[in-house]
Amino acid sequence: MSHLGENLDERQRKALNRMLDAGPEGFERDMTNRKYANLTKSSSATAQRDLADLVSKGCLAVVGSGRSVRYELGRFPPPPPRLRSRPDSSCERAAS
Repeated sequence: MSHLGENLDERQRKALNRMLDAGPEGFERDMTNRKYANLTKSSSATAQRDLADLVSKGCLAVVGSGRSVRYELGRFPPPPPRLRSRPDSSCERAAS
């Protein structure tokens, strides 16, 4: 399964499907690291990595910070990758 062309693992699919199935009211308001870890039966560290990956792919959006951080379904596509400050020679050849 993919979101915006990104591959998702089984844990990520399970969490996103659970949030989507909850509808507009959301998955018990929002997803947290603890809820993700309990839902996917993973460690807190794995949950944190998976959630960060879902944010980078645009599937989830971060709300809050620190201990109160939570995640909502993403509403916008992910930001474009950073461009290099100097053009790469392969880019110059492709543009010609």
